Amino acid sequence: MFLLSTLLLCANVLFAQITILDEDVQEKIVSKPRAFDSLSNITYQKDPIQYKQYIGYKLYSLPFSSKYKCPGSNCSVHMKEFKYQSPQDYILPHVPYEQSSVGMAHNNMVGYPRDLYQKDKEEYEKTFVITTDIYNATDDGTVYDTKPNNPQHHIYNSYESIQNTYYTVLNIEISTFRDGPYLKLEEWDSEHDNNPFLRFTLKNETSGEEIYWIPQSGRYLSDAMMFLVPYFEKMQKTYKNKNVVPTKKIEKIADISTGEPANIQPGDVWYCYDVTFINLKDKKYVQPYFLLENDGVKVMISFNDFTKKCEGILTRAENGYTNYPMFMLEQDYNEIIAIRQRTAEERQRLEEERQRQEELAQQEHNKQIMQKYGNKYGKLICEGKVCLNMTKEMCIDAWGEPLYVNSTIVKGLVHEQWVYGWHNYLYFDNNILTAIQN
Repeated sequence: MFLLSTLLLCANVLFAQITILDEDVQEKIVSKPRAFDSLSNITYQKDPIQYKQYIGYKLYSLPFSSKYKCPGSNCSVHMKEFKYQSPQDYILPHVPYEQSSVGMAHNNMVGYPRDLYQKDKEEYEKTFVITTDIYNATDDGTVYDTKPNNPQHHIYNSYESIQNTYYTVLNIEISTFRDGPYLKLEEWDSEHDNNPFLRFTLKNETSGEEIYWIPQSGRYLSDAMMFLVPYFEKMQKTYKNKNVVPTKKIEKIADISTGEPANIQPGDVWYCYDVTFINLKDKKYVQPYFLLENDGVKVMISFNDFTKKCEGILTRAENGYTNYPMFMLEQDYNEIIAIRQRTAEERQRLEEERQRQEELAQQEHNKQIMQKYGNKYGKLICEGKVCLNMTKEMCIDAWGEPLYVNSTIVKGLVHEQWVYGWHNYLYFDNNILTAIQN
C-alpha cells in the first residue's frame, strides 16, 4: 500500500502542468500625475504622464488683436496644428468651368453635345477637390484654372474659424512623429524621445465638434495661441481688486494713460484694478495683463513678468537663494516681512544671550584665576598678559598652548622655547619664564 501511494505521488509530480498567467500586468513604473493647480499656463512637461493634469479643463484660442499693425505685406497665419478626426473634402478656389478657357471654348462650339459638356464640367470640378484632414482648410491664395495641381499649392488651417473659441481637453496622446502613430501617455518610453509630439483631442464648446490639436512640439506649448482658462480665472480671482507689492524695481515701463515713464519701486503698494486680455499694436494675438494703479499712475504687467520669480528685496543669501514672484499680494508680502522681522529679532536675542553667557563664563574664569594665582599674577593673566618669573601653567592660562615647543637640556638644566603666532616667543628655564620675545 505504501509503495502504491509513493508511485501515485511521483506520477503526479512528473506530469504536473506549467501555468501561464494570461492577465494584464504592469510592466514598468508609471509616475502618478500631479494634481492640477492652475498656477501656470499649459506648458512643457518633462515627464509626459504629467500632461494628464490638463484633461477635462478648457483652453481658449486667442483671437487676433484688432489693433495689430502688420509690419510687412503678408501677415497671414499659416498653420497646420488642427485636424479633423477623419479626412474631409476641400474645394480649391478656382475659376468656374463656364469662365475657364476650356469651358468657354466648349460653350461657343456649335453643336457641342450637352452631355459631353456636363461630363467635362464634372471632370473639371473634380480636379479642384482635395481630401485633407486639415481643419477648416484654406490655401495660400493661388487661383487655379488649367493647373489645379500646381506644386506651389499649400493647405493651412483657417485661423479665423479657430480663434476666440473655448475647447475642452478630452484626451492627450503622444508620438515621435507628427503623423503618428499616437500612444497613450502612460505607454510612452520617456528615454526614447525627449521632445515628442502631442495630440490633444478637443471639443469645441460652441459647435460640439471634436477635433485634434497637434502643436509644433511639447517644448513650444507655452508659445502656442491656446490659453488655459482656469489659469486666467485663478489669476483674476486671486489678484483683481487686491493690493499687490513689487519685490523688484521695474524700469522702462510706461504709464498707460499718459505714456510717461512710470516708477515701480520694491515695497510700494499698487492696486490691481483688472486682470484681462488686451489688444496691442505690436502683438498679433490679444495678450493677458495685470492692470495696476498707484497714486494716479497706471501700468500693465504681463502674466509672465508678474509671476516670474526674481532676485528682489525678499531674496535671502543665507543657505542659497529663495526667489519670490515679482509681485505678491500685500498681505503675503507683509507676512514675509513680519516673519523675517521676528526671525531677525530672535537671532539678535540669541546672539545677545550668547554674549551674556560668554561674559558670565569669563567672569567666573577670572574669579578662579584670581583665587588660584593671587592678585599680582591673576590680574595679568585675566588681561592676557605674561611677565617674567611666571610658571608655564600661568603662561598657558594667559596665552594658551603654544604652537610648538623647542627643548634643550644642558647639565640637567631644561631650556624651552615656546613658539606662538605673530613671532611671539617665551623662554623657560626649569619651568620659570626667563625671557619674552615679540
